[in-house]
Order: sequence, then structure tokens, then C-alpha cells
Amino acid sequence: MKLDFLQNLIGEYSHEEDGRISFVMDGEGVVVAHPHAVQIEEQYNYRDMTRTVSVKDAEGNTKKDKDGNIITEQIPLEASEEFGQKM
Repeated sequence: MKLDFLQNLIGEYSHEEDGRISFVMDGEGVVVAHPHAVQIEEQYNYRDMTRTVSVKDAEGNTKKDKDGNIITEQIPLEASEEFGQKM
């Protein structure tokens, strides 16, 4: 199954105005399809309750290691108590 097809299904079945959001996680808890792209881009992980973001320098540029790979860090997710009860 292609991810763009899956992403379209998620958009079709998510109704935020009714408080319903559909999303898909992989076996490690990482979001792979979600109506909010940032959750995919930042690799939200609901098992570990973290998100992975690129490290920026003082000017806001993405830092890279000596091999040219983007340096990332994991940041704890903050979730409401209500969200935790639904998981």
C-alpha cells in the first residue's frame, strides 16, 4: 500500500470539527499517516512519547554532521491528561 493512498484515507476519515482524527502508527509507535503533516515530519512517536526535530544553529539553519547528515534530537511530547486516558 502506498503512503499517499493511506494519507488520503486518513484525511477522508478524520473529522476534526467533530473531534475525530484518524492516524496510523508503525510497529514502533511512529506516526506514518496523519492529517497534520508536522506529526509525520517530526516523527511523532506515541509509544515513547517523543518527537524528532532537526537541531538549528543561532541563525535558524539546520545543523549537519561531518558527513552531511541532519542532526536531530528527540523532544518529549506534551499531551493532555484526556489524551493519555484514550491511549
